[in-house]
Amino acid sequence: MSDFHTHKELGYDLMLMLAESIEHSSLKNINKDGCYQELILKNDFYIEFTKWRNGEVPFYLILFNVVGNYIFELDLSMVIEKEESYYWNLKVPSNETTKNEIIKLHGNKVELDATYVSNVKEQKKILKSGVKTPRTGYSFVEGEPWEALCVKLCELLKSIIEAHTTTELQFNIQYQAENDDINSLQRISARVRRGQRLFRKNLIELYEGKCTVSGWTPTEVLEAVHIISHSESGINHTDNGILLRGDLHRLFDLNLIKIEPNSYILHVSDELKNSNYWKLNGNKIRKRIDGGYPSSHYLKVRWETAKKET
Repeated sequence: MSDFHTHKELGYDLMLMLAESIEHSSLKNINKDGCYQELILKNDFYIEFTKWRNGEVPFYLILFNVVGNYIFELDLSMVIEKEESYYWNLKVPSNETTKNEIIKLHGNKVELDATYVSNVKEQKKILKSGVKTPRTGYSFVEGEPWEALCVKLCELLKSIIEAHTTTELQFNIQYQAENDDINSLQRISARVRRGQRLFRKNLIELYEGKCTVSGWTPTEVLEAVHIISHSESGINHTDNGILLRGDLHRLFDLNLIKIEPNSYILHVSDELKNSNYWKLNGNKIRKRIDGGYPSSHYLKVRWETAKKET
């Protein structure tokens, strides 16, 4: 079971996954009045990662329609993680259209497994997420890997959104072939990377929740960055990673900031001389709590690639 901070990271990971999977969507940080993030869809529906019930109860993904009425809530405190397998059953929704769509997808509500209910109850205490634990609901994800959860969540939201509107949304996911079992799931878009959540969690621990370049930063805006992109290397090891504030991540991707592989000194592009970023030029990046730095080999490959591209 997850603690508060780990479970909060789950919400951020799911929002990022949805933003990368739903075409023409826009993700922005809110961090106000109990709302962490908002994902605006092209049909003006939107999804909030938020606390619920006047900002007292974390954590929920809530789907709103164009006039701001909520039509579906996903209680993240009901997500149980065990050894990188996930269990997540759905509450009975109050919206009738949503309920009918879920019944069409997952059948009538059932008695939830007693062990699952017990685990959710204990987790809700840890997360301070209310005291009511549903004993009935809809079977959704049962001991499945992260990518399967992602695919099923996208399928669920796509169906519910389309049940409430005539606008069709484009999702960058590949669907399960008829009669396939879970091991035959075609994988989600390459941008939703296997192990990314664990990669980020490990980097946050190694850098004590601080940006590798700028120091203390709210965890909500920290991003796990591959030195050599995962699509090229397939490497999710922390030696191939640094932890960066979101804006610095963009500059790193654009080669406007670079890390010299032997000295670990930050080089800021001359294009940024008149910006606040210039004061970072010449600084040495932070050490990790184990006293080490990211791999000089990966940094060298990145450094040489950046020289060719600039």
